[in-house]
Amino acid sequence: MISKDENGRPIKDSDGNMIRVEKTPGELVLSNNLVNINSAMDDYNSMISKYLESNLGDKYKESDILTDNLFNNSDLQKYVSAAKDDSNSDYDWKYDVEVFEKDIYLSIKHNPMDILNMSISKFYSSCQHLYTGVCRSQLLANVFDPNSIPAFLLFDTPIYNKENQKIADVMPLSRMQLRKIETLDENKDIKIYFDRAYPDRMQDIFPEIVERYTSNKEATTTSGYKYIYAPDIDSGDDKIERPYHDRIENLILNKKRIGSNVRSLELSALHDWSSFIISPNNNLKELVIETTELPENLLDIKLELEWVKFKYLKLDSLEPFSKISYSAIAFEKCKFDNKIFTDIAKNTPDIKKIRLISCDNKTVPNFSKFKNLEELHLIYTLDSIRQLQNAIRGVVGLKKLGVSGDLLTKETKPFFDSLKSKGIKIEITGPSI
Repeated sequence: MISKDENGRPIKDSDGNMIRVEKTPGELVLSNNLVNINSAMDDYNSMISKYLESNLGDKYKESDILTDNLFNNSDLQKYVSAAKDDSNSDYDWKYDVEVFEKDIYLSIKHNPMDILNMSISKFYSSCQHLYTGVCRSQLLANVFDPNSIPAFLLFDTPIYNKENQKIADVMPLSRMQLRKIETLDENKDIKIYFDRAYPDRMQDIFPEIVERYTSNKEATTTSGYKYIYAPDIDSGDDKIERPYHDRIENLILNKKRIGSNVRSLELSALHDWSSFIISPNNNLKELVIETTELPENLLDIKLELEWVKFKYLKLDSLEPFSKISYSAIAFEKCKFDNKIFTDIAKNTPDIKKIRLISCDNKTVPNFSKFKNLEELHLIYTLDSIRQLQNAIRGVVGLKKLGVSGDLLTKETKPFFDSLKSKGIKIEITGPSI
């Protein structure tokens, strides 16, 4: 037999040849060769029974003989089923995976293809199976749900169908949804809930793996917490069935999300916006506000807009909107105190455009404090040309001035001509005398 060291590696001589030694008769020989386990058990029983009978006579116990009950251990059967069973055998899909010869990877990412295929595996199936699951219509909601992300233990090997078309890039050994739950008070305490692991035999070990190799910690309680389902889709009116949740159905709170696909948002007074939230990863460029019933997190997140427009509102201050940055602001049919211009100068000193349309304010401010102002529109807001003169006195860099036609008369024409001679474009709205 080949001589081996304490780690089971063959011992070689100086020429690289394996060193062989004589085997002592009756000595147990361990080998890396694969054999049928039942044949090995029969050989063992035959050998041990002869040994016991020759040494103990009829005193040896039948319990010393191995039976196949030895292999009915539940833990051992988990390994057997993992290697042998195929939960999707009906499809005759092709895999290139040997359980005990492949590296296993932990993957936690929001990949739409992986989410849709999360129940397509050799090792398990579920009601969320993309092709046959009774809850498969809810899979799409997972793709647009930013508060839920799947964790996979996977083999880096693809799955193919009978036509040799790729179904999935990877083969999951197990999967588990990580879900963000939060309190609804001002502190907004956030925890991560570990939903059910598939298959069930991975329920204990998978959470331990996630906690050991990532910064995610499993929530120890759900009391006082809610799971907010607010899909990141184009419009709040789009209908999409909410995702399947194994264990937190009673925690779900439905909201609507203004997500990354929305560029312009008009908060109409005809609609209740309190059930909406705005995604921190939004791409909003224009925001129109006509109501005081705002999305719950509008004043808490940073927004970088091109235009913010207020309509039909009475405004005492813009300080509540201090986290919203913009390059242009408009007020239409609003009533306000001139303090709002102090707020604009404080929060957005480099503003480029200001527009007032049919606004009711006690006095019109002087806009010279805005050093980068390029466009100023005062439409149906001024009572006289004198108010206009006071408003733009000292404003440097102005390129465009918009006024209503009632200010353009024979008497005021020289004033507007003088502005044109300075390179300021005059835009008239409405009929002029």
